[in-house]
Amino acid sequence: MILAGLVVGLVSSFCAPAGAQRVNASEERRVSPAEQRALARADRCAVEIKAHLNAGRAGRARRAVDRCATDGDPRWAWLAALLVPSELGVLVAPSPEVRADVERVRARVAATQGTSYVDERDALRRLGAWMALVAGEDAWIEVGPQDPEGAAWLRRAGALRWRRGQRLEAERALRLAAGSMPQDPELARDLAALEVARGRAEDAAARLGVARNGNPDRRLRLEQALAWLAAGRGDEALGLFEALARDADPETHGEDLLRLATACLELGHASRAETVAREAVERLPSERRVEAHAVRGLALLALGRRAEARVALSIAEDDVRARSALEALDAP
Repeated sequence: MILAGLVVGLVSSFCAPAGAQRVNASEERRVSPAEQRALARADRCAVEIKAHLNAGRAGRARRAVDRCATDGDPRWAWLAALLVPSELGVLVAPSPEVRADVERVRARVAATQGTSYVDERDALRRLGAWMALVAGEDAWIEVGPQDPEGAAWLRRAGALRWRRGQRLEAERALRLAAGSMPQDPELARDLAALEVARGRAEDAAARLGVARNGNPDRRLRLEQALAWLAAGRGDEALGLFEALARDADPETHGEDLLRLATACLELGHASRAETVAREAVERLPSERRVEAHAVRGLALLALGRRAEARVALSIAEDDVRARSALEALDAP
C-alpha cells in the first residue's frame, strides 16, 4: 500500500531540464526571458536540493529551498516537498523537523493561490491536502473518474490512516481510489487486504475475483486464494493454490508448492501436504527449505508416521512449529 517516491515522481514534471519545459511551453505561448531565467534557476536549485538530501544534509537542503524559493511559483512547493520523507512509518508520528518541513510545503502551496498557474492548481491542492494529513488534520484528497494521480494520493493517504489506526477512514480513502480506478489491480489488492483484516474475507475474495477478470496478474490469484482460505472456503482456496503451482514458472514454483502444502496441512489433507512439501524441498533454494521440512514433518506426524516426522522436524528445528512438535514427541 505504500507509494514510496510518489512526491519525487510528481516533482520530476516540474524539475525537467529547462530547455524541455521551454519547448513544451512554446507550443502554447512565448516564454519570456524572465521565465526562462526562472526555469533555469529552478533547475539549478533542484539539483542542489537533491544533492544535499542524497548526502544526508537535510539542513542545507532546507536552507536551499528557503533561499531559492519564489512566492507564487508552484515549482517551489514541489521542491520543498522533497524534504518530507516518503516512508509512512516516519509520518505516523512525525518529528518536529518533519512537521516544520510540512509547514514549509504548505506555505509554498498557499503562496500559489490566486496565481496564473491554472494547470497545476489541482495537483497543488492535493499536495496541500496530503501535507495537512501528515500534520494530523482531517484532510481529504479530491479524486475524479479515471484519475490515476488522485487515486495514487488517496492510496497513500489510506495507507497512512491505516498505520495510524484510523481503519474506517483508511477504507473510505481506498474505496474512493478504487471507485476512480476500478481497473487498477494494486488498489483491488490493497482494499482486499483491508477487508481481510477487518474480518470480511469473502468480500475480499469476491473483489479480487472481479479484478482478475481479464487480468493475468498471478498475484491477484494468489491473494484471492489466501482470502478464500481466511474465509474458510477450503475447496475454492485449494483450487487456486493448485492452479498456481501447476502454472508456476521455475523461479516461483518452489514457493507455490510450499503455499499449497501449507494450505493442505491447514485444511486437514495431510497426505497431500506431505507429498507436495517433499516436492517443495527439492525445488526451493536452500535458505527456504526449512519451512518446507517443517510442513512435511507436521504432515507426517498427522499421518502417524512418527519416526519419519522426527527426521523431517529435526532438519527444521529452527522453525517454531517444528521445535514445538519435537518437544511434544519427546515429552513423556
